[in-house]
Amino acid sequence: MISQSQESHQPKVLIDLLQDLRASNKSTKESFEEFLKYSSLLVKAPVALLLSEKEEAEWSVTARYGFTSESKKEEESSIKMALSMSRRVIKSGFAYERMSIEWLPFSNQMAFAIKLDTTVECRASFLYFIIEYKNQQHLSEMIIRTLMNRDIPSFFIGVKDKKIESTPTPLIESNIQVLSIDVLEILSKIIFQEKFLLASMFLVNEIATRFNCSQVSIGWEKRNYINPIAISHIEKFDRNMESIRALEALYEESADQDEEILYPVKVLNDTIVFAHHHYIDSSKAKEVFSIPFRHKGRVVGVMSCEKIEGGFTEEELLLLRLLANYITPWMYELYTKDRWIGGRIFYGTRNYLSRFFTLKHTFLKFSVVLLSALLAYGALEKWNYKVEVVASLETDNIAFISAPFNGLVYSVNVHAGDKVKKKDKLLTFDKDELYLKEAEALADINKYISESEKARAKNSLADMRVALSKKKEAELNLERVHYYLKKSDIISPLEGVIITGDKEELLGAPISKGDLLFKVAQSTNLYLKLKIPQNNIDEINATLKGEFALLSSPDKKYHFSIETIIPIAEVDKNEGNIFIAKAKVTDAPEDWWRAGMSGVAKVEVGERNILWILTHEFIEYLRLYFWI
Repeated sequence: MISQSQESHQPKVLIDLLQDLRASNKSTKESFEEFLKYSSLLVKAPVALLLSEKEEAEWSVTARYGFTSESKKEEESSIKMALSMSRRVIKSGFAYERMSIEWLPFSNQMAFAIKLDTTVECRASFLYFIIEYKNQQHLSEMIIRTLMNRDIPSFFIGVKDKKIESTPTPLIESNIQVLSIDVLEILSKIIFQEKFLLASMFLVNEIATRFNCSQVSIGWEKRNYINPIAISHIEKFDRNMESIRALEALYEESADQDEEILYPVKVLNDTIVFAHHHYIDSSKAKEVFSIPFRHKGRVVGVMSCEKIEGGFTEEELLLLRLLANYITPWMYELYTKDRWIGGRIFYGTRNYLSRFFTLKHTFLKFSVVLLSALLAYGALEKWNYKVEVVASLETDNIAFISAPFNGLVYSVNVHAGDKVKKKDKLLTFDKDELYLKEAEALADINKYISESEKARAKNSLADMRVALSKKKEAELNLERVHYYLKKSDIISPLEGVIITGDKEELLGAPISKGDLLFKVAQSTNLYLKLKIPQNNIDEINATLKGEFALLSSPDKKYHFSIETIIPIAEVDKNEGNIFIAKAKVTDAPEDWWRAGMSGVAKVEVGERNILWILTHEFIEYLRLYFWI
């Protein structure tokens, strides 16, 4: 957790404490810690860091504020966030960005970093604060407060290393305080401007007045060229004038190099200043400062400030940089809004394309190009559209073998799936009871023969006829028994495969007359049964062809042609409403094919647009759902 310090001071007291550090006799470490503490209180930051770069890209924490021994995790995350801003702050002098950190007591958070004056102990160093963001004006004030104290750490090193007695040198003079307030006032007023040209005129006049400049002008990009749009205290000007062309040269020189240019130069560098040198020679100005307006890494305009008497102080240059950095987004937004709608569309498209064809975000751009190419291909090209349906092998040559009489199964010779030949014995019923019935019937016949002879001997014609009638009945019973004995061996009526009838279920089981024992199907004369979903029936007719694959061998494809489609829908528990179609297999049947095997068939409907193939099902669903 971060420490909840209750210590607070008035800004003037904190500024005095910071100025006292210039001549402090404390150790360097203590001086850095006090400097960070007072700077944090000045900007009302609950946590802060001071980071230094000893070697290239090797940063270390010189001082910290607001962190305790229990907040190591929070401190490490803050260091990572601070280092992510290091390149920007070293290049521009300051940087800021929005934050969303759970462990801070306020939700509207802003982090900003300020580059410190370089010391002999390190290559570079900067301060990092996290504050509660209220508005842009408040943030600007906090940044300016820190900027005006950024040179103080250099005194720690100078005093300790060189042993030089120094007297406090107050940095915040009355003129600088006034300029800081002026910058805040300009920032607060410019956001209420509604027209780009009026805002530009307001800006140059305000800067010229508040910074004692003899002339301030702004040039803005138009057709890849920086044109002057506003000059302080001048309402109208002729672009063909020599002085205006000289200003354009200043803008181009600064914009082309994307550099701030202060001329006469105080430190020699590689920056080209020919146009600025020529401008000084041909005008009354003694010092010119040109600063680019950058928007999203691109120069969109240039501001040029001139002084006839004196020159720009370091603090004035810093404030002008800060002002330009803050003012650019508002100016660019006003410039964009002031264009007519055709211009906004044109320049927006051009800017997007210019960003698109750079080397940044290569993977994203490649993905967009690839997706666009695929969409164009799908919109223009066609594929062979195939309707996928459930298919199964069927046959009409099926023999149903049922029980000829009531009895018990004695033996079963086949299993389901076995191949059988015609007249192969499949099953045998228990014959013991039939043999007993046969003996009983023979005995009855002999009995009734004897009775009929006795009746004839007695010349009893009626008794003889009764005995002969009973004998006939016994003979019929015997004939029935012989029939059952003959049918007790169940044989296959045709050559095929047992598709119904399991040995384990039949063996020893009591069977009633008419019960189904076996189902034998011929493996020849197979046809394909297709289950066509109702939403695809309009695409399919009896002249189409296709391919199918069985689940038992999905790598092999076979051809078929549709012969008939039953025009009445059926309800399938898995597929819903379907239509049954019968198709002829045009390829030679395999030996392992069996009736009832299932698979997937694809009916070739014809060529269709690729996008239609990929999206028509979803579009049809939306049409039904939203009734469009």
